[in-house]
Amino acid sequence: MHRLPRPLLSRITPLLVGLLIAPGHAEAQRGLRPVHYQPEPRLALSAMVTYQWGGAINTSGGRLTLDDTENFAGVLNFNVRPGAKAELYYSYQPTTLRVEQPFGIQELAPMGVHYFQLGGRYEPVRSGKLTPFIVATAGATLFDAQRNTQGIDYGSSWLFSFRFAGGATAWLTSRLGLRGEVALLLPIQWSGGGFLCGAGGCYGTVAGGTSIAQGTAGGGLSIAF
Repeated sequence: MHRLPRPLLSRITPLLVGLLIAPGHAEAQRGLRPVHYQPEPRLALSAMVTYQWGGAINTSGGRLTLDDTENFAGVLNFNVRPGAKAELYYSYQPTTLRVEQPFGIQELAPMGVHYFQLGGRYEPVRSGKLTPFIVATAGATLFDAQRNTQGIDYGSSWLFSFRFAGGATAWLTSRLGLRGEVALLLPIQWSGGGFLCGAGGCYGTVAGGTSIAQGTAGGGLSIAF
């Protein structure tokens, strides 16, 4: 058998070794994701301050409205699989309840609006430090009227509700980010009956299928764990 000259063999051997190693090395390189500031954490906690508007409902006692005010929210996300998370949401809006009647608008009482929601968050794409998302949740909303200056207590009402949101998180570090979102909040009175029922009875009645649409826009800090 003809043997290759030793100088030629010494040149070819490193080349062959390189060719054998290169494919595996390239696969390894392709398997490595670009460094993101969102490394699929097990959970993330967000605290937000948003502006909340809307919220009106027609009752037998007149058209009830809520003042547009700030909203304070907390969000907890659990990782389900890459690109999909469970989302637990709570928010509180301190506002004022008013009634619109033919003779004018009357202030009724301070009110707290509480949203308790659970659902899913989907992250369709990722681009460097930015993680866009869409959210759909369902749960309950508490409209809790406080005793007014005349000592009248209009009580409270629980309604089933939905929340639909879209936004993005910009990651400043591997654990700290800025979250911004716009959301539609949709409490629904499924069946007709009393609304804001307290010790003195209900303020008025509403028709079944009535919705009280509200919107929010704002943002806050996200911490990944």
